[in-house]
Amino acid sequence: MKLGAQENFIVLSADGQWLKMVHLSGSKRAMAVQGLVSVPIQNLKHEDIITKLKAECDTRGIHADRVLIANPSRLTTARLFALPSTDPQEIKDIVQLQAEKHTPYAKEEILTDFKIIETQSGGMTRVMMVISHQDVVHRSLRIAQDMGWSLDRVGFELEGAVNGFKFAQSKLAKEKGAYLLADINDESSDLVVVYQGMPYFHRTVNIGVNHFIQVAESAGRFCGEIRRSLEAFESEGLNIMPEKVFLTGMVSQIQEHAKFIGEQLGLSTQLVNPFEGWQLSKLAQNDANQATVSFVSLMGMGVGTHEIDLTPKSLKLHRTFEVRAKSLVALGCQFMAVLLMVTCWLVGKSYQEEKYYDSLVAKQQATSREADKLELTLKQLELINGWMRDRGKILTVFIELNAVAPSALTWDSFSYTRGKEVVLKGVSAELPKVFDYVASIEGLTVCGQPEAGRVSKRKEGDDFVTEFSVSCQMDPNLIEGNS
Repeated sequence: MKLGAQENFIVLSADGQWLKMVHLSGSKRAMAVQGLVSVPIQNLKHEDIITKLKAECDTRGIHADRVLIANPSRLTTARLFALPSTDPQEIKDIVQLQAEKHTPYAKEEILTDFKIIETQSGGMTRVMMVISHQDVVHRSLRIAQDMGWSLDRVGFELEGAVNGFKFAQSKLAKEKGAYLLADINDESSDLVVVYQGMPYFHRTVNIGVNHFIQVAESAGRFCGEIRRSLEAFESEGLNIMPEKVFLTGMVSQIQEHAKFIGEQLGLSTQLVNPFEGWQLSKLAQNDANQATVSFVSLMGMGVGTHEIDLTPKSLKLHRTFEVRAKSLVALGCQFMAVLLMVTCWLVGKSYQEEKYYDSLVAKQQATSREADKLELTLKQLELINGWMRDRGKILTVFIELNAVAPSALTWDSFSYTRGKEVVLKGVSAELPKVFDYVASIEGLTVCGQPEAGRVSKRKEGDDFVTEFSVSCQMDPNLIEGNS
């Protein structure tokens, strides 16, 4: 488990007799125990276990989304030995073959993993091989699933015990010598030889706190099991022997036996409070569950480095598919977001272009209307100009025609047909004056050959006057020349 700055998770272990659980929060360097749960589950149905566990969590206010399963040491086979290879893939193949030899179960029924402890001289590698039956792991997986917790991985209690003890006794990390760690539980104890922070030997013995309390000879039997373990470790020829014994776990109930154990073994023996160095919530400090089982391995699963992973392959594949599916969904969302952004940009651009086009159309229509108005105005001006020009021409013609008219003539009307003729109507007291006038305008340049129209007499008072009309054909070129 790769913990971040602040983590909130649960470590769970179920061995058929007890269901143990620790609620942890914080970081690797400042991990806090928020709650402890121990539920006796022997002969209980799965549904009853879930009911009890939910009740315990509700009572202690335990709420977390992730769970890390610690596979019980006493139900797990662990072997530490040296292999004649340093190639990781070759070591993996050898471990797979060795696993089948160290268990009576079929290959399909077991879960296996290994951890490299040390690369030795001469091309040898010391490894820890871990084997567990799938039923043991699946029992815990069902509990986690029915509790609604998301699995982080399935680890091994032995790794947790070593890391938890190192966390409680940080000074040991600086020591170069080997020591024996005994994690004492209710019915069994894990014996581990630790050297340079790594387990070099492991053995589970069926002697726990209950035996110390009920049977007086249990302390002696316990010392005998430790001696046999040290002899077996010495026979491996590593030239590493423990210099000290540390007793942890449910040590509050065997304090009177510590001196006896040290004397029997001939080694310095020290009791270590499993919660030393840990931050405990107020609820965890006063929790009676502290004395029911050992929580060392479970607390240790939240700190340090862990390499053993017994998560079933089917579950790993499922999680891998989920991760890839989430990645594909995220990639799809990112693609859709980019596509949406591009679409919005194109729509925005199209909208702006449409607005600009509409603006141009509006301006063109307005300009067209103005142009039509201007063209109409120009035509009107042209008409007015022509009309004014014609009036000027007519005035010129009238002035010249009037200039040669005798005083005896009086004009009644003057009409002009553009490009055709000018018609003069008037009266005269003397008829000859009319013909004289017609003769006088024959030489004018503004009109063509004059013609006398109807001539008649009418009485006006006591006198007679002559009514006449004169028409002149007009030459436009002559008029333009005089305008």
